[in-house]
Amino acid sequence: MDKYVELFQLNNYKVSKQSTKSTEFEHNETGEVIYLLPNKELTIILDPKKIEGNSMLEEKTSGLIHNTSFNAFPKRKHTGKELIQYGYGFKFQSEEELQSFLVILN
Repeated sequence: MDKYVELFQLNNYKVSKQSTKSTEFEHNETGEVIYLLPNKELTIILDPKKIEGNSMLEEKTSGLIHNTSFNAFPKRKHTGKELIQYGYGFKFQSEEELQSFLVILN
C-alpha cells in the first residue's frame, strides 16, 4: 500500500483519512477526493459528481461501489434500508496505468 501512497503524493495528493476499508486522498490544490481500496486488485473510487455526464470517464469505470468509508461522497439507496455512500470504481493492472490515469485527472 505504501508504494501507492507515494504514487498519489507524486501527483499532488495527500492522505486525509485511513481505515481498514479504504485510504482517502485529497488533492492539495483542488480538494478533490479519491479513495484507494486495499484489495488484491488496484482499485480507486471517484466521486459520482465527477463521473456522471463525463462520457470519457464513464466508459472506463468498472461500475458503482458502495462503502460506508466514502465519507466525502454522496449517499444513495442500495440493498439495505439506509442510504450508503457510493462512487465509481476504476481498476488498474499496474502502477504505471494508475500513474497515467492520475495525470489525466490532474
